[in-house]
Amino acid sequence: MTSTGWGYLDSTFKKLIPPIAKHAWPFTQDSLAKVEFSSGLSNSYLLKSNGKLIDLKYKKLGFPSEGLIAAKYKNKWGYVNFNGDIIIPFQYKMAYDFHDGIAMVEYNNRIGYINKSSEWVIQPILRYGTNSQNGFILSQRVIGNWVFFSKSGTQLTEKTYLNAKPFEKIMD
Repeated sequence: MTSTGWGYLDSTFKKLIPPIAKHAWPFTQDSLAKVEFSSGLSNSYLLKSNGKLIDLKYKKLGFPSEGLIAAKYKNKWGYVNFNGDIIIPFQYKMAYDFHDGIAMVEYNNRIGYINKSSEWVIQPILRYGTNSQNGFILSQRVIGNWVFFSKSGTQLTEKTYLNAKPFEKIMD
């Protein structure tokens, strides 16, 4: 970052983007980075590793993840591919990045999880949730009652926990 904003360099320190971005994030596994500028019709863009900017024409974007990106259109969130084609319609109050093939979404003021075909893996009945990590989801139905789910939507714990954190690393 410089006094004029964020920029990107390649591995040889050649400028990909001059330091003019309002916000800049690291490249994802999809070899794309989210970058925001403070002016223009849309202010969220994707940056390819070759320095080319992709304008998906949406003011708000999530992060590139598993071939899709959450995008906001007319106060609703949905998912588009990296060409801007609508893959999952704009119908959610909030949409988060895909992890392990599923994404957490807010629908009718509840949290649920969908797959890339827009099918419910876990119906929107939860109050809070976390993104899938290592195939596990941690969510609350009632405040203070955390339960674990598999990425296929099966509840893994009968007991609820007053406090819990997602799995970060699975030990053998």
